[in-house]
Amino acid sequence: MLAWPAIPPEHLAQLQRRVSIMVASRDDRLVPHLVRGLGCRLQDEPLRITVLLSARGSEQVLDDLRCSDRIAVTFSEPSTHRTIQFKGRGVDIRPGERADRELAAAYAQRLCDEIVPMGYPYPVIAGLLAHDPFQLVAVSFTPEASFDQTPGAHPAGPSGAA
Repeated sequence: MLAWPAIPPEHLAQLQRRVSIMVASRDDRLVPHLVRGLGCRLQDEPLRITVLLSARGSEQVLDDLRCSDRIAVTFSEPSTHRTIQFKGRGVDIRPGERADRELAAAYAQRLCDEIVPMGYPYPVIAGLLAHDPFQLVAVSFTPEASFDQTPGAHPAGPSGAA
């Protein structure tokens, strides 16, 4: 069995902040695809990250994830530009449930609260996050590595080995 680097607690803490979520995949030709996430949650023991997507508009990413079982997700806090990327496997895709719909609604409000003070109109940000709550899918995965992708004068690199 492969030994993967430990995920630093400060990287996992990023998931609890008011972050923009982007989910990336690739097809069998290595062509990347990207879609906006609509919320996330963290599970301990075993460590799993779940991101919410709208099924409508995410078809290619979902197809890629089913075929490759590889995912990359970035969590970026707009006011600070702090960005952490997670890469993982063990992708499980299931229909969203009531708790997921509530999580997505709360996430949208938190992200609006983060971005609107920066001068962006509320309707623009809310429109960016608009989705049919009954089209949500929950994509869970096991993170295998995390990377600090924050812009600045430091190298972006993987988390340290445990």
